[in-house]
Amino acid sequence: MKKEFENKEKIFEKQLKKVFAGLTGDKKAVSNELVHELAFVATDLNELKDNIKENGTIVKAGNGAPIANPAQKQYISLLPKWSALIDQIVKLYPTEKKPKDSKDTKKLLDRMAGK
Repeated sequence: MKKEFENKEKIFEKQLKKVFAGLTGDKKAVSNELVHELAFVATDLNELKDNIKENGTIVKAGNGAPIANPAQKQYISLLPKWSALIDQIVKLYPTEKKPKDSKDTKKLLDRMAGK
């Protein structure tokens, strides 16, 4: 499971580096760190979403009582971090040179958000 998570994370990171290419110097170093974190959060969001789809929003506690799926709470708590990371990366670009804007970029970001 850990290896599968790491493989997905690496794939997202590679795709994101293509999307957010074009920076140099310190901004590139900062962008790479943010992209690394974004890939982790996106992979985590996808894993949590899969858990919610598989087990539902209500699960049974150890005593059999129905409770909210803990994955759902984690998913909701990670969404602002995901959004903030994207905002931080985009703000590194000059206004006239934003990251590549294409259908593929939008699809990647939507997939990362679990949409």
